[in-house]
Amino acid sequence: MYKFEQSQYKSSLFNQNMTHGFGTKAYGDGRKNLRGFIQPRQTHGTTIELIDSIELANEYSLNPPSADGLITNISNITLSVVNADCVPIIYSDSSKGIIGITHGGWKGTLANISEIMVGKFKLMGSNARDIKAAIGPAIGSCCYEVSGDIASKFRSNFGSSIVDSFKIDLTRANHISLLRAGLSPANIDYGFFCTSCQRDKFWSYRRDGCIIGEMVSYVKLLNC
Repeated sequence: MYKFEQSQYKSSLFNQNMTHGFGTKAYGDGRKNLRGFIQPRQTHGTTIELIDSIELANEYSLNPPSADGLITNISNITLSVVNADCVPIIYSDSSKGIIGITHGGWKGTLANISEIMVGKFKLMGSNARDIKAAIGPAIGSCCYEVSGDIASKFRSNFGSSIVDSFKIDLTRANHISLLRAGLSPANIDYGFFCTSCQRDKFWSYRRDGCIIGEMVSYVKLLNC
């Protein structure tokens, strides 16, 4: 379940050993409001960078990597992505002290970036049943029409339930990916958002025809 506070959405799935948020327009333009966050140069791919030291975190703060996901088990490092229709997802395994974040447009979603992130967690010792994921605000199927070729690829990968003619449900596709990766349905949080429809709350590339601003999503592991 999501709650709205201080111009951002937060998920009740996550416990007190981390802080996180999915920003809105009221939170500001994520490209200009990072405040020391590590934010990769997003490429609409599936590269996920592991930050395993403070030194690497400091380097990435100055010279961000080209990636669409970040993962760490280091406290007090703020991982972030920005979006203006694409799907942000925050991940956590509190038992292992691991957090992650991904950005998935249609390319990253089709290439199963959320499953790849879960695989990274497993390599660091996580069990899928202990991983929680919150899917943030993204464009809804009501507003996201794609070509017939792309729709066909989504239908082949995720099934017909996420495709309505040439409109696709990116949130549902990522939900299916997380279930395939072994997450419990009870450990996946998502609500009905449409960044294109909800003009007062969100930036939208599809609606506006260009990037006017982007929402910032972030997660940080706290010292226990």
